[in-house]
Amino acid sequence: MSKNYSVPEILSQAAPLVKKTETRWPELGALLWELHQKVTPGEFQRLAKELGMGQRMAYYLVSIHECFTRRLKRPIPEDIPWRTLCEVTDILTWDNAERLLAFCRAHSREQVLAALKTKTLRK
Repeated sequence: MSKNYSVPEILSQAAPLVKKTETRWPELGALLWELHQKVTPGEFQRLAKELGMGQRMAYYLVSIHECFTRRLKRPIPEDIPWRTLCEVTDILTWDNAERLLAFCRAHSREQVLAALKTKTLRK
C-alpha cells in the first residue's frame, strides 16, 4: 500500500472495512499498518478504538501485514482466516512458510493452536 495517505484519509478508508473484517481483512491490515507507522502507539490504540476495533485485533492485522509484505515478501494468503494466521506469524520463515500455511489451510484455528502447544508446527 504505502501511498503516503494522511491519517484522516487512512481512517476514512478503514472505517467501512471494520464492519467487513472477515472478508476485507488484508486491505484493513494494510491501512492499519500504514496508520501504525504514522502515529504513536498510544494514538494507534485510541484510533483503533475510534474505528470500533479492539486493540488486539488491530495489532494482529498489522502483524500479519508486516509478516507477509515486509518479512516474507510474499502475498498474504487471503484463503486463511486472519484469526488463524495471527497464531503463526511469529514463527513463519521462508523455510517453513509453505508447510505452515498448508497446515493452516487444512486445519481449524483450534487445531493450529493445539499443534503449536505441542510444538508440532515449530519443527
